[in-house]
Amino acid sequence: MKKRTHTLCSAATALLVLATPFAASAATPPTTSTLLDLATADLKTFKTEKDPVLSIDTSTGKPALKIEFPGASGYPGVDLPVPSGAWNLAAFAGVEAELTNTSQERLNIALRVDNGGDWKKSPWNSNNIWLAPGETKVVRVAFGQTYGRPGYALDPSAVTNLKILADSPKQTSAILVKAVRAFGTGAPAVPVNAAKETVAQATTAGADIFTPTAESIAAVKTEKDPVLTLDSSALKAEFIGGSGYPGLDFPLSGGSINLSAFAGIQAEVTNLSQEKLNINLRADNGGDWQKSPWNTGNAWIAPGETKTVKVTFGKSFDKPGYALDASKITVVKLFCAE
Repeated sequence: MKKRTHTLCSAATALLVLATPFAASAATPPTTSTLLDLATADLKTFKTEKDPVLSIDTSTGKPALKIEFPGASGYPGVDLPVPSGAWNLAAFAGVEAELTNTSQERLNIALRVDNGGDWKKSPWNSNNIWLAPGETKVVRVAFGQTYGRPGYALDPSAVTNLKILADSPKQTSAILVKAVRAFGTGAPAVPVNAAKETVAQATTAGADIFTPTAESIAAVKTEKDPVLTLDSSALKAEFIGGSGYPGLDFPLSGGSINLSAFAGIQAEVTNLSQEKLNINLRADNGGDWQKSPWNTGNAWIAPGETKTVKVTFGKSFDKPGYALDASKITVVKLFCAE
């Protein structure tokens, strides 16, 4: 039986862009970990739900946001102001708020961090704490977790809302919000005041994950026997038809790559065969791939057509997926799905 062969290569002539990180959204990275400056806060910029009363309290010597919740069912709450566009908190692991209960009843207070979209479809992470009267605690939301368990794969580079909620206070109650800040190190693992510059630099030539040369092609790992050659300055891959997913893994220096300054990976591909191809790009963390520690994206490419295949970290096929750690990518894979 004659083997069926699919052929593809990049349309780029000067530089093959087979795996290029692409920048996160144009959100604002904070200059420090502090996300709410209570000394200059304008209460007119805060949005409220179910009529809590807001004021600035200085009784402890430092300004704090005082939230007086009405006694009612539901979740009276406050949306804290974010910069125009969104917060880019990709340099951090999550958000926390330091709270004091100044009322006479025990309160259940939640902190929520949102991406854009309909909140009813849950594009957010949240956590809560119980506060006894007079008690001070920190409530902490780790990106990708809700109530301490794996949750929505939040994109920390595009945080559109920070919300503080009370769960059905029995009577009029109040808390002091003493601080709201980002914590830990996440993606990108760079100083926040350098985040914009780092992304700008990394999107220029030289940031490419793979540049085709005879030497670099020799280091590519293959599955299901695709034939790899250098065509001008592009990688040419001939996929043998049949069952399975013929593909290739790009070599990563040191066995892994830190792409935490970026929102994802993209590959520019031209289909040189005579049939439509389903080309996939995948980024993996370490571990058993059958347990899905990866994100993937795909594009159908017609004969002679050039397309960009994208993987957005935290998504698979443009839907919420595994909460990939972009700072520890161990595999970047391109393959043909038959």
